Amino acid sequence: MKKKEIGGKPYFTLNFPNISVRSSFYDILCSFLSPNNKNTTRLAINKALEKADFKLLEEAIRILFAIIPYQYNPVKGDKKRISDYEGYYSSLLFYHLKATDVYKEGESSSYHGRLDIYVRAVNYLYIFEFKIGKSDALNQILDRKYYEKYLGDEKRNLNLVGVNFDAEDKNISKLEYKEIKNKTN
Repeated sequence: MKKKEIGGKPYFTLNFPNISVRSSFYDILCSFLSPNNKNTTRLAINKALEKADFKLLEEAIRILFAIIPYQYNPVKGDKKRISDYEGYYSSLLFYHLKATDVYKEGESSSYHGRLDIYVRAVNYLYIFEFKIGKSDALNQILDRKYYEKYLGDEKRNLNLVGVNFDAEDKNISKLEYKEIKNKTN
């Protein structure tokens, strides 16, 4: 616990005392974000990442967004809904990843820009890029070479994952991936 004063008032920053408490916290958060889920989607996402099973990953992400009630899609201003922004989808997936055992970073910077989510699982590395509409998410990873800073990991292959969302359907319209052999064996 850290304490600091802002404007003469004490503010505390709390941390998780152990992995079990952290995992429980994110389980509760995920159950709030998708109340009909009962952690099955989170477990499916974790299993898909551990095995580089992209069919299971796409199915789990589809279910994740399909079970979010439309009331959770608030309107931003008068013109655009929050689901019209890729950050909406990225943040929901990121918080489900927080409840898994994988290492993850959001908005990780490289010398050509920022990738949406980086994940390091036991056997694989993943770079996720999200786009709304027809923009090519996978090609953005390739064009901007977001993957280059992760090429030094000789224990894990690198998977580039481009996910496109349809703002009207509020779900995946396309998931593409490309594997880059990173292992020396």
